Amino acid sequence: MNFHHSILTCVRSMQRNFLKTNDSFWPLDILLLLGGVPTELVELWQRNCFRCYQMLIIYQFALGVLKSLDTHPNMLEKVWSIVLAISLVSCYTKEFVYCYHRKSLQKLRDFINEKSMFSGDTYHDARIRSKLRSIINMLTGAVLTIAILEQIMLTLIYKKDNRLFEPPSIINAFGRMAPVARFMNYFLFGIIWFCKFSCCTFTVISLLIGVRSEYQIISHGYECLLKYVLALDSSSPMWDKVIHETRTICDQHVKLLGYIQLIQPVVGVLFLKLNYFSKLFIGMMMFVVMNEPFSFGTLVLVSCLLFFLMEGYWWCWFLDTFQDINEEICSIVYEILHLLHQKSTNQHQKFAQLRKELLIVSTCTPHGARFKWGGIFYIDRAQFVRFIRAGYSVLTFLLNFHSW
Repeated sequence: MNFHHSILTCVRSMQRNFLKTNDSFWPLDILLLLGGVPTELVELWQRNCFRCYQMLIIYQFALGVLKSLDTHPNMLEKVWSIVLAISLVSCYTKEFVYCYHRKSLQKLRDFINEKSMFSGDTYHDARIRSKLRSIINMLTGAVLTIAILEQIMLTLIYKKDNRLFEPPSIINAFGRMAPVARFMNYFLFGIIWFCKFSCCTFTVISLLIGVRSEYQIISHGYECLLKYVLALDSSSPMWDKVIHETRTICDQHVKLLGYIQLIQPVVGVLFLKLNYFSKLFIGMMMFVVMNEPFSFGTLVLVSCLLFFLMEGYWWCWFLDTFQDINEEICSIVYEILHLLHQKSTNQHQKFAQLRKELLIVSTCTPHGARFKWGGIFYIDRAQFVRFIRAGYSVLTFLLNFHSW
């Protein structure tokens, strides 16, 4: 009876902490928790369990650092030690960036959950936001599925010799406790480190998906406004409503652009890290996979490499889609301006301020919702091609060096 009561208490506690019906992003909290990112927990037992979980992460991190510093007899293991080191650094770099900008990201998350943007088409807005929830649930499920599969594959190689996933030689100093120390190195390793590698990035990506959803609602608002203006003639008594609707959508647009500014620095730093990390990671990981005999260990490496390539492509493609929405909005705004100029010849003073506001919005739009890395270069689809070329150059260099 006590056991049953404890299970019910645990389930209700999880519902209070995660299953927030008004929060589209609650699945990301689970990823952040599994990745060991500092999280606010209500119950004392939850905080204590999380501290133990973080101690396990620190232990595995220490062994990973020692593994990368171990002496390596051949080039393959030396390359793998570098991959391991930069992967560990990458995980904690992303965690630091996320924690440093946590308040801004939380503010943006609250704004998206408020659903304050509206286009005038309730059905369209509801459909866009429903799609947002589905995408976030799908992304979270995909990350957790890959993490579990990697954990299963690592469990299968636990008692086999695998030079890549062997703990460092210092573990033999534990004596009789060496098997326990070795087990703790493999325990939840795939789930912990895959979630740590991806949780912060996917949190930012999910917020970007939310921002784009709101931006699509704004774009649809301009489309509805254009249809409304097209349907009126110069003598219609409904022009006052047009002025009100136009100012409303412009105010929403400016407000959204202000919130986009909150996430631009985070995207810039994360993509800067991705840009330089990918040049080493892609080439070195391909070199390791090509020279390591096929095993469950190589399957883990291949899945990590494919996931990384998909993540890089998604960053480049998705951030470039903001420019498509920018161009669509600018095109609609210019058409509205042209129609206002034609249909408001008898009410020039009344519409002068409105045209000025639309011109300001159309001028700010192309740059307000674009993303740069390093504060200099725009992020677009062509950037992914540069990743692949840089990775191939590193791979070619390693293969030539290995053949000497």
